[in-house]
Amino acid sequence: LGNFATALMPGLVTKLKAESFTVTCLTGLKAAISTGFSVNLAFLQVRAIDFDVTTLKIPPPPPQVNGDLELTLKQTVTTEDLTSTSFLSGISGAIAISLGVNPGSCMVNLAMEKKILTASFNIITLAPGPLVLKPMMTKPAFATGCMAGLKGVVEVSKVAVIQKTLITMPPPPPPEISGKIELKLSVSIKATMLSEPAFLATISRSLALTLKIDVTALTLDLKLVGGMLIVGFKVVVLPGMPAAASIKTSMCGSSFSSGFQAELKTQCAMSSISLKVASIKVDAASISIVTPPPPPKVAGELNIKLDFAGDIQSPLFVSKISMMIAVQLGIDVNSFALSLKMVGGMLKVSFEITVFTGMPTADVLVSSLKAPSFDVEFLAALQGISSIGGFALTVISVEIDTSSIAIDVEEVPAPKPAPKPAPKPSPKPAPKPAPKPEPECKLGSKKIEFKDYLPTKVYQHNDYCPSDRVIVVCYNEKGWYGLNGMGAKWDLDKLENTNNFGADGKVVYKVQGAKIVGEITADKLKDSSCDIFQMSLEEADATTPLVFSALSKASVDALKKWAEDPHHVILGFQSFCHAMDDGYSLAKAGAKNPMEASKLGGSIVDSGPFGSVGKFNQGGSWQGTIDEVPASACTLIKDQDEKPIMTLDVNLGSVFVSDVDLLTTLGGISKSAEVSSANDKLLGNLYAFMIGIVCNGPPADCEFMDKPFTVCETPKGEASKPPAKPPAPVPSPPFAVPVVAVVKITIVVKLTIATSAELFVSQCKSAFAATFSFFHFATLTFRLRFAGSFSWLGGLTGRRLGELEAGSEIGVEAQVDDPPDALQVAAMKGSLADKIKDNVEDKVEGSEVTEQGSSATANNEPAGNYKAHEWGTVCRRDKSDVSTDNHGVTFVDGGPKSVMECSEKCNSMGDGCHAFEYRISEGRCEIHPQPVCHVAEQNPAWFAPTPKDFGCYIKC
Repeated sequence: LGNFATALMPGLVTKLKAESFTVTCLTGLKAAISTGFSVNLAFLQVRAIDFDVTTLKIPPPPPQVNGDLELTLKQTVTTEDLTSTSFLSGISGAIAISLGVNPGSCMVNLAMEKKILTASFNIITLAPGPLVLKPMMTKPAFATGCMAGLKGVVEVSKVAVIQKTLITMPPPPPPEISGKIELKLSVSIKATMLSEPAFLATISRSLALTLKIDVTALTLDLKLVGGMLIVGFKVVVLPGMPAAASIKTSMCGSSFSSGFQAELKTQCAMSSISLKVASIKVDAASISIVTPPPPPKVAGELNIKLDFAGDIQSPLFVSKISMMIAVQLGIDVNSFALSLKMVGGMLKVSFEITVFTGMPTADVLVSSLKAPSFDVEFLAALQGISSIGGFALTVISVEIDTSSIAIDVEEVPAPKPAPKPAPKPSPKPAPKPAPKPEPECKLGSKKIEFKDYLPTKVYQHNDYCPSDRVIVVCYNEKGWYGLNGMGAKWDLDKLENTNNFGADGKVVYKVQGAKIVGEITADKLKDSSCDIFQMSLEEADATTPLVFSALSKASVDALKKWAEDPHHVILGFQSFCHAMDDGYSLAKAGAKNPMEASKLGGSIVDSGPFGSVGKFNQGGSWQGTIDEVPASACTLIKDQDEKPIMTLDVNLGSVFVSDVDLLTTLGGISKSAEVSSANDKLLGNLYAFMIGIVCNGPPADCEFMDKPFTVCETPKGEASKPPAKPPAPVPSPPFAVPVVAVVKITIVVKLTIATSAELFVSQCKSAFAATFSFFHFATLTFRLRFAGSFSWLGGLTGRRLGELEAGSEIGVEAQVDDPPDALQVAAMKGSLADKIKDNVEDKVEGSEVTEQGSSATANNEPAGNYKAHEWGTVCRRDKSDVSTDNHGVTFVDGGPKSVMECSEKCNSMGDGCHAFEYRISEGRCEIHPQPVCHVAEQNPAWFAPTPKDFGCYIKC
């Protein structure tokens, strides 16, 4: 499939590596043969399919070519044309065909001014490569080919390539991990063996299989030192492979050496290599991870005095200003971000340019921006525009604020010369000492400075946070917008990643998550040793009203009482701040991007251990603000209207955020355990600051950044003691069936006229496809299920099904696996179900939708009403039942399944299924036809390698 497939099909590599892949292949092939898909396969009888995962090669992401075309049109093009799928496809197809590349690899954005249509294109290059494509676009044959390809799409009199914006953008270099492994040999070997290809391939293959990485991404350096074989390795972490931190954790784990030794024995036997290893030791100190730095950025501000009555935030206006700056600097129009703000008659343009390879360097860009000719040439370019979007535009002057231009590389200021000492005055007689005042702190005091709230080193003389302190982050179980939900589960992965929080991390204290089931009470918070509590929200909580959906009023009151302890911190969202203190207004929608930190907030989010966040956008569709805050609250982040977005509550020592999407994948949190995006850095720096509050207590006021404060020492025995060290969590094994989100839409359709079943099925498919396109997901894969008087299988195989009579009621369910985040939110809001209703009634003649609903969940949750017991439990008939199959009554449903699929099997059996038992490591689904009246713990002696592997689900 090549790197084009891995670039455009996220999750493809994971699916290919899954144990269920060959089962799926076999099922699909048998179905194709049995249904006569191809007459050439009629003779074939397939017993099994094997797939050698070690042959799977994962290429790096392909390079890209970006640029702009100017099309001089002979006809009028409407705004609707510019956004229609067919028009966009026609433009991108013409460009791709002219270059001889796959049309699917070319994407375009269109902007129109008068009769000039600007097509900004992005091509993921395979063959021909970028070094061939770029010269091709500068030749007349390319423009001629484009004009020919555009016939039937739009009438064009001229095609011109804008040479200044035509650049090649290579993919970012992948991270690397390297180190050494020591193999103690039982039998000596000759040094000449180390250079033999078969020997080297055997070592490489064994290490790659143990680490579950691509063998082509691995290079080795072998040395013999006495009776020791030193294996130096370097792994280029390609897409689809485990993260570098995960590889390091695996190698430093207790099971790696035995696993590697066993794999070496197997591979040596297969390759007839004589190598006997007595023991294996990983040199943990030698393991290093190198993450290539991001490209530099150049930021600044441009002031344009103009007379313009139009909307400066309109896409066309922003696009034109962007194009002008790009042309003046000779850079890619897609390489920078703009923020426009009108102050009086002055348009202030704040810009940030990402300096990609192939563009002028950061120093050259700064020189160009500071040159006097830039203002003059940019003014001349703008004056050449007679109108933008139908509004008259008069440009009076252009001036770039040269003092604002900067490259985001920290520079060490030159030391100032020491001042010359002033002449010493003649000594005066010492006055008599005044009586000493009574000290405010009888046992002494200590000064708390701002740096104490960013714990990059272990605190000295801090009994509350010793070096082995584990910070426990608790969270409630309900809510898509939370550490237990699909929207923010990556937050917890980042917090528990020891490369971020741990002895070797950016913050030196380890973080451990703890889910609290049910109501939040003082006892549960104490038993879980909670230090920080991050609220999880359901969709009903994610707007202005306080509905207490994910957290009850009693739970919120318990948290407020708990937060009175100076070492306890709440991270709350939306209007829950109002529930904590009515000095906060209810959160409401309407924040204006980009977000900016206050002076205090900037010291946290831009000077924290995870790097500068800078300006960033608030994602999601709601984008909230907290208009009113109490006097005890310090604003950390605000929007463009100066409205608070994030506050520090000094009284509670807690942080409140107006919109939870700042810390979800909708808002910009990346889907990995690494810290990479601006929102990832915001999360990391915010948690570093909250850990500082846990260890030191809250700051005295909002001025502590500039004014350190003093606290009195307390007598021994009266000082706060840290909670009991939490037990190390016992993890469940990885799911054999990957956990993904699932969106379901269910409707009930009543027919007022008779119609054929085949036509009904076809029209329903069309209605659902149209709905997904409406939400901008035209290429989604979904499956439909029908409940009624006809067979869905018959609709697939083309058998005549007869007519559905007038008055028939038919249940229709659509399911989308691994849907985009935005579709999950639409499902939870109900807007997805409402749109399905409209489209079905529009496309299915004589239909009325009497019920509709949509939901977003994950496939590790059951479908239906089940009592789910904790992992590590098994189903039993009663307390006397010590069998594993209810004395031969239960049965295992074939093939790996998700929890949801297992529950659907149980649901389909009605009263014939009372419960099911699920095993994570195998995707094993065991159906219990008889009642389950006892739930036992899984046998620790039998399943020691996989604790918390089984779970019992009893139908309610």
